[in-house]
Amino acid sequence: MRTIIGIDPGQEGALVMIPPGVPEGSHLGIVVRDTPVLATKNAAGKARTIYDEVQMASELRDLVSRAPVRTEVLVVIEQVHSMPKQGVASSFTFGMGYGIWLGIIAALGIPSHRVTPQRWKKEVLADGPKTDQAVVAFAARLYPSVRPDLQTPRGRLLLGRADALLIAHWGRSHAPPTA
Repeated sequence: MRTIIGIDPGQEGALVMIPPGVPEGSHLGIVVRDTPVLATKNAAGKARTIYDEVQMASELRDLVSRAPVRTEVLVVIEQVHSMPKQGVASSFTFGMGYGIWLGIIAALGIPSHRVTPQRWKKEVLADGPKTDQAVVAFAARLYPSVRPDLQTPRGRLLLGRADALLIAHWGRSHAPPTA
């Protein structure tokens, strides 16, 4: 029995903790947190967001502390890479977030597993569609009580939260045991 923490490492990503024994459809003990970011301005005065590394470490440390006593904790993080048609700056930022998370996980000494989006989506979503709407809808069907956490009050989909939830779900049955 282990607690799984799924991480979508993007700036609009999230962390989701699923403790052991939580059945599909339950919300009991599931914790959803957005990736901490700071609003700032660049040299030209243009607004932008940056990762809040200190808060990222604090959030992960807090989730680990919430795991039931005598339970193994495993972090499953989406292994990202640059994609065609993605700008250089956005690829760099996305990769930087991934690297920050890996550093925090290592510094806190938490066992981890990396999974590509292609693999977890293939195994979790099976033959279903892989669109953003399909991912959020599937996550809401799998864990209906988490549905309110997967969109804003105005209906904007929070894909990072859905991805992190499904990454954690994938980790429950597919991530290898830690040494």
